[in-house]
Amino acid sequence: MKKSVCIMILLGMVVLTSNYTAMAANRAVLIGVGAYSSVTPLFGPPHDVAALKELLTRSWGFDPANITTLVDERATKANILKTLNDLSRSTSPDDFVFIYFSGHGTSAHDRDLRIDMGTFTGALVPVEFSVNSDVEDMKRRLIIGTRDLKPIFQKLDNNRELFVVFDCCYSGQSVRDLEIPLSQRKGRPKYLDLSSTLTREDADRSFGTPTAAEPAFPYHNLFFISAANKGEEAKDILIPDKIPGGTYGREPHGALTDALLKGLSGKAGTNGQGFITKEGLYQYVLREVKKNFRQTPQCLYDKSNPGVLSQPVFRSALNRPGSVQTKPDADLKINMVNVSAGLEATIAAVKKVRLVKDEYDLKLTQASTGYTLALLNGDMLSSHPSGAEEDVVKRIALQVELKKLIDLAYPTQDFDVSMNIIGRKSLLKEGEDVGIAFQTTADSYPLLINIDCSGNISVIYPGSKDEIRPWPKGKEYHQPNLGKVKAPFGTEYMKLFAFKDKPDGLAKLMGQSFTPSDDFFRILLDTVKDAKGGQAQSTLEVLTYSK
Repeated sequence: MKKSVCIMILLGMVVLTSNYTAMAANRAVLIGVGAYSSVTPLFGPPHDVAALKELLTRSWGFDPANITTLVDERATKANILKTLNDLSRSTSPDDFVFIYFSGHGTSAHDRDLRIDMGTFTGALVPVEFSVNSDVEDMKRRLIIGTRDLKPIFQKLDNNRELFVVFDCCYSGQSVRDLEIPLSQRKGRPKYLDLSSTLTREDADRSFGTPTAAEPAFPYHNLFFISAANKGEEAKDILIPDKIPGGTYGREPHGALTDALLKGLSGKAGTNGQGFITKEGLYQYVLREVKKNFRQTPQCLYDKSNPGVLSQPVFRSALNRPGSVQTKPDADLKINMVNVSAGLEATIAAVKKVRLVKDEYDLKLTQASTGYTLALLNGDMLSSHPSGAEEDVVKRIALQVELKKLIDLAYPTQDFDVSMNIIGRKSLLKEGEDVGIAFQTTADSYPLLINIDCSGNISVIYPGSKDEIRPWPKGKEYHQPNLGKVKAPFGTEYMKLFAFKDKPDGLAKLMGQSFTPSDDFFRILLDTVKDAKGGQAQSTLEVLTYSK
């Protein structure tokens, strides 16, 4: 799998109303660059574009004549910019325009190139780009967000609805990390597989903290999904069977694109009318990518119009809604590395535990210093010192029960919920303040819980009787002072539920802290499973680590 670091281009968004003109059409520009000659080639992009085009025409009603593809040698800077510029003439006001890019990206944060293009922008890397000693020449050859893309998007943003997806590095600023051949690399090298010695913490620290305030989102009708947060690495999946269930079509894909394809096929969940909302698609992509990879897809939109989140993707219904929904595996699948035969036998005897060689939920590794439980994406769930075998077994048994809650999703929901750690972080270090924000697209009763790395559950919202009331749609809940990060360290889950009708168990759960062995856990599961009326949910993973 190919690694690449992602951040952001500051693309914006809002949404149009449902009163579309009779002549409005869906149009798409799909760009994929894999055949680089001067930088490391990628395998996924050509497959990304081909699969998206087929899916758009088969399941989303796009006319093939309205889809433009630029792949490999055709994806030059001149062709890309001409095609995007021509959209102002080739599309009509009120058309829906989908713009997609899969390939390499870079930014001023790139530790190899160090091209100064501004703190809050990034660049797409066209096929003919080459690495040389002339920084200004390289800068001219890139497609820079603020210089080249922003004027195009702002012009289209006036009277067209835009959906933009960048599956590349620095995509949060613009866009997959620009990986330079070993002979030409400057600074710290990067690697092509998941065995890299570059840790999640190193990647986060490498960018530092910008002193300048981020500029306001510059668009009104543009909804943007990027591959990862800044300081994280976007992946290219070279071996389709490396992730549970395999990739879409069993072909190489970008990690973001693979989740996007599956979501748009129906796995993102549709409401009663067969629509997948933009928020529903983003939440599915976020959840699926995070399960397998150390990257956190981002979405950007015009916050003055939160209605964008409940708008249907591509302004239409999926032709085959719900056709690919799957039921989560009830067993907890565990992979063992250097674990003693006695401990392995004890763990194998735990109810609902299945030992596997791949496609695991948890990997247990035994070393001289102790034990580590890690998720499939490589993040540590928890650590235990040598001699604490009993604690390891107990933590695994807790995860068997917690899996019922973590994996719980509503295949069809007629509204959506979203949440994020304040600062849009997925990695928090010791001593750092923790805050949470959430919002819903319908008036509803929220239930926000935290599952820490030890398996303890805390109900964050509601915390008092005053909070057992409908939360207004579109209004952001903002709590910046949940506490500070402290030991033990590992992966924590935030789980947000929302219900149109007040569940019976909500008052009982208010402000409680408990473990899966307590009666409150049964009340929690009954509450979220049996609630009447409309319901929605979202899941967020956060990794904590020591200084």
